Amino acid sequence: MKKLIYIFVVLFTLAACSKKEIPEYINTNSADEIKRLELFANSEQLFNNGTSAISFIIKAYGEREVVEQVLVDETTGTYKDSLVVKSFVFKDGRIPEGSIKIYTEDGTEVTEDTFSTTSTSDSIKFYAQAGEIKSDLFAVALEEVPNTDDWNEIVIPVVFQMLPHNDNATAINEMTSEYFQKKIDRLNEVFAGTLQNAPHSVDTKVRFELVTTDPDGNSLEEVGINRNPSLGAMSGLDLYLKYSETAWDPDKYLNIWVTKVIYDYNFYYENYAYEFWFQTDYFSYRPKYTTSSPSLIPFHKYASKNLTQVDDMNQPWDYAYEIGILMTPDAFYDDNEVKFEYIIGKFFGLIPTEYRSNYYTPLINNDVDFCNDTYLYKLVFYLREKTTYTGKGATFARFDSYNIMDEFTSSTTITYEQALRIRNVLEFCPHRQMRKQ
Repeated sequence: MKKLIYIFVVLFTLAACSKKEIPEYINTNSADEIKRLELFANSEQLFNNGTSAISFIIKAYGEREVVEQVLVDETTGTYKDSLVVKSFVFKDGRIPEGSIKIYTEDGTEVTEDTFSTTSTSDSIKFYAQAGEIKSDLFAVALEEVPNTDDWNEIVIPVVFQMLPHNDNATAINEMTSEYFQKKIDRLNEVFAGTLQNAPHSVDTKVRFELVTTDPDGNSLEEVGINRNPSLGAMSGLDLYLKYSETAWDPDKYLNIWVTKVIYDYNFYYENYAYEFWFQTDYFSYRPKYTTSSPSLIPFHKYASKNLTQVDDMNQPWDYAYEIGILMTPDAFYDDNEVKFEYIIGKFFGLIPTEYRSNYYTPLINNDVDFCNDTYLYKLVFYLREKTTYTGKGATFARFDSYNIMDEFTSSTTITYEQALRIRNVLEFCPHRQMRKQ
C-alpha cells in the first residue's frame, strides 16, 4: 500500500511540481489507530428528573505519515519530499461499532444513546475510551426541574391571513387548513416539551390553536384561514397599509400574514440589526413596549434598543409586523435554515443563539440571548453539528443543534429560561396579549 502511495506521489509531483502538499488518502477501520479522543455533551446542564436526557458527540483522531513537499530553493522553485506525521479525524462509520465506549467518572458504562439520571449530586462527568486511549472528562451540571405549578395555561388563537400577490398567488391559494394544522401541532409539541426529552426543556404551558370563527362569530369555511382579495402587483408602503387593514384584533388573535414580504434597509438596520442578517421571507420582530422594568426582558443595547417602558397595554401601532408575523410561502416550505418555531419564538421575545463577530452581535457575559441554559455557538451553515463560542473562556463543546433559536437545527425544544422569557413577554408586553378568552 505504501509503495502504491509513493508511486502516486511521484506521478502527481511530475504533473504539478508547484503543489506544496500531497495528502495521503485515509481508508481505515481500525480502532487501534486511535491516538486521541474528544467527548462532548449536547448541554452543560441536565435536569435530574430521570426523563430529561443528554446525548453525546465523540471525535476520534489518528495519525498518519504523509508526504509533503518542502521548498528548498526559492530561486528555482525546487521542492523535496519530506515525510511528516499528520493528525486526522476518523469519519463516521470508519471505526467498528462498540470500539469506543462512554463512561461516567466512576467507571460506569453508559450503554444507551442518551443519558438520564435522578442523582442529587451537583454534577456528573463523562469520558470516552477506546483501548487505552481516554478522552478528557466532560462535566454536566445536575439541576432540579423548576416548579412551574403557578404557570397557568395560555391558549393563543391563530389566524393565517392569506394575501396573495402576483409573485406568489398560486402557492398561497394552494395552502390548506390541514397544512397549517400540522404546523400548529408540531409547534404545540415543542412548546409542551414532548417532542424530545431534551436536557433542560420544560412545558411552557403555552399552546396555539387555529381559529374556527371570525371576529363576528361566523364559522370559517377553512379553519384557521381568512382569505383576502389578491394584492395584484401592489408594492411599497401600499402593501404595509393593506396588511394593517386586514388585521384581526391583536389582543385576541395572533395574525400571521401569508403574503409578499418587503424589506426596508434603514428600518431594519436601526431597529433590528442584532438579528444578524436581512430577512426576505419573513418579518418576525421583538416586542416594542413593556409595562415591567425593561431589565426583566432584556434586549441588546446595540443597534436595537431595550423595550420602552409604558404604563398600560393600550399602545399605538402602525404596521402589521408590530402586532403579528409576515411570511411568504417559501418561509414555510424552505425551513432548513430557520423553522416555524424559530419565527414564533422571535415574535415572543426569544433571541437567536448564534454569535457572529461581523454582524454587530453584542456579546454580554459571553452570551447573546440572556438565557444561561442555551449554548452560544459559532454559525456553521447547513450543519446541525455546531461548536460553542469560547471568546471569554466558556467551555468548548461540539453538539447537535436542537433548540428552536438555533439555525439549521432539529428545532425540538425550548429551555426553562426561554420559557420564562416567553411568559414574561406574554404578561407584560403590549401587542403580545393575544389569548383565548
